Parts: sequence; C-alpha cells; structure tokens
Amino acid sequence: MRSLQCVAYRTTDRWQAICLDLDIAVQGDTLSDVQSSLRSAVEGHIEQAMTLDEPARSCLMMRSVPWHVRAKFAILLFLATLFAKQRREAVIGFPTECPV
Repeated sequence: MRSLQCVAYRTTDRWQAICLDLDIAVQGDTLSDVQSSLRSAVEGHIEQAMTLDEPARSCLMMRSVPWHVRAKFAILLFLATLFAKQRREAVIGFPTECPV
C-alpha cells in the first residue's frame, strides 16, 4: 500500500491539514480532527476517482500540490523540528495510507 505525504499545522485558533500528494485540504479544531478528516477526504477522493474512466482517473490520482507549496511545508517542518521547544506541535508531518 502506498503512503501519502500529509502535513498538519496550527493557525491561531484552528488546525489545517493538507495531503501533498493529492492536493486535498481540510480544517478542524484539533490535530486528531484534521488527521481523521483528511483520511476520510482522501478515501472519498480515491473512491470517486476510481469510478471515472481514463484519463480523468489518472489526472485525479496524480494531482499533487505545486512544488512551491511542497517547499514551503518542507521549510516549515524543518523549522518546527529545529525550534520544537518553542513551537510545540505547530507543524506536523504524517503519512496517510492510500487505499489503492
């Protein structure tokens, strides 16, 4: 099973999460909320994509965030690791299993 790269980050009052490999984003009140919501959104996206004929299916399954968005989160994750004591749980990377 393929693992998808996801990132969650906290804003002032909410959490947001994005699947970098499928360009799907969600938001919620807690980290566990956005992780669960993102997994559900990824599963729904894949289920819907699998009902489509080619090339539409491949377009949806190969859709990832632009390189500059991926670079932004790579930098944020690096900084969060560097300054973990000051910014505890501000940015978190986590994998999500791809059910296909």
